[in-house]
Amino acid sequence: MSPDSTLGSILFDLGSGQWDIPALRELLGTMAPSKTTLDGFEVRHDFPGLGERVMILNARTIVYDDGATSTILLTCRYVTNSRLIEAQRAELLDKAEDLLRQKDILLHEMEHRVANSLQIIASILMLKARAVTSEETRHHLQDARQRVLSLAAVQSLHASEGIDRIEFSTYLEKLCSSLGASMFGEGQSIEIRVIAQAGSVESARAVSLGLIVTEPVINAIKYAFPADSEGSVVLVTYEINGPDRKLVVSDNGVGKPSGGPPKKVDSGPSSSRLWWTSSACRRN
Repeated sequence: MSPDSTLGSILFDLGSGQWDIPALRELLGTMAPSKTTLDGFEVRHDFPGLGERVMILNARTIVYDDGATSTILLTCRYVTNSRLIEAQRAELLDKAEDLLRQKDILLHEMEHRVANSLQIIASILMLKARAVTSEETRHHLQDARQRVLSLAAVQSLHASEGIDRIEFSTYLEKLCSSLGASMFGEGQSIEIRVIAQAGSVESARAVSLGLIVTEPVINAIKYAFPADSEGSVVLVTYEINGPDRKLVVSDNGVGKPSGGPPKKVDSGPSSSRLWWTSSACRRN
């Protein structure tokens, strides 16, 4: 359309009538009598020879001094390309989200399978440890089993949470529960109690800390309570103080006297303590 063919012409007659859009005609027809405004009205229209175009229309009714004459000021902004880009972007986002969902499903399935496999390995190691006659071999098998249990607990939490960091208090409870289930096979009445503040740690560090906790817990179960009695407790506590963490394994058993055979004591539980700073300090 040239300026000469545009000036003084009715909008709907411009060119070959490509602006004679029913939605636009109806909209502008209601503006003049009511003196309303139009903001951000989106029009999609298939123009002959051009294809579909998307436009954002804004309009104002202009009333002249005599109060009887009015015209409509209409602005048109083409947004075809930006809308096309937005549609493509939305489609790509949908595909990306679908791929992420598929990845999460496969990852969770794999982690469940790994956790189950580790539990099976731990059970086999326990059976082998009970069957061998060599005390040294039994110790190595039991040590390997506890490492597998520690790793299995982390894998189980990964399968439920799906993150690179895990809640350490939940991990401690799960680990100690597994240790108790594997150690209390002879009617022992020992309670493993966990008191831990909520806080997450990297999964790799959780495995290392789990191995550290496993050793004193097993020793307490084996040696702290030579006589079965009610109220026997192995206590695992985890405290957070700013960047510092404190992990304590204690028991109310017989303790370790300086000489002679162990004797039952009423006070002063034995304990193992571990302090470390947060990962930002790069110290253990």
